Amino acid sequence: MAASGKQHAAVLGTGQTHYVAKRHDVSMSGLVREAIDRAMTDAAVGWDDIDAVV
Repeated sequence: MAASGKQHAAVLGTGQTHYVAKRHDVSMSGLVREAIDRAMTDAAVGWDDIDAVV
């Protein structure tokens, strides 16, 4: 927490899944992972760089 008592957050990258009307090739958790992987690639960060996910 910062000295002022306020917590800081940042969005460093965005990602979305390949969009089609229905995806039968992947589960919901797989879709989430796909979007996360793309957001991390966009932000040029790895898992060790992330403090928290909300």
